Amino acid sequence: MIKSYPNNAVENTSSALSQIFEPIRADLEKVDREFGRHVQSQVELIPKIGRYIQTSGGKRLRPAVLLMAARLSGYEGGLVAPAAMRHRRQKR
Repeated sequence: MIKSYPNNAVENTSSALSQIFEPIRADLEKVDREFGRHVQSQVELIPKIGRYIQTSGGKRLRPAVLLMAARLSGYEGGLVAPAAMRHRRQKR
């Protein structure tokens, strides 16, 4: 049986996630910029694939957890966003 969810359930979930990620929003934007920098290429297809991967969803959870853990532990260094990118590259 396929379960149906009311439209507002999706909206409420999206709103809740936005609130959860708000404290690290600027850092997540840095991760996105770093990701974009890593997929730059003279080969036209590479940036297209990178944009597809970046916008397909689900690619921000690990970086978000890393950024939140760094924030919770009091880390104030400047290499957290690049560290989130390194983890992505190593997983492949």
